[in-house]
Amino acid sequence: AFDALRSTDTEKKAFLAGVNARSLGEDSYISLLEMLTLAIKLAFEDIDSVDDPNMVAVKTGPRTWIFIPRARPMSFEEKKTVYEAQTQALTAA
Repeated sequence: AFDALRSTDTEKKAFLAGVNARSLGEDSYISLLEMLTLAIKLAFEDIDSVDDPNMVAVKTGPRTWIFIPRARPMSFEEKKTVYEAQTQALTAA
């Protein structure tokens, strides 16, 4: 479905990022804000590799990446607190 949007070596089209959730369990913290921040950075910069402590990022083609978040177990209440703090930070920005 994305073939019409995919970039080639000679034509810059859409930036595509996917998430491989294989390492995430039911109690895992998902670093949504970090993934969105990295996706924006990769969409605007021509980078071939990423060094991020929160996830592995694999370039699979021109402007195409797969994010594999590192699983961090966290209780529901802890996740709720983190996500609420991130929401407040984004709202204040």
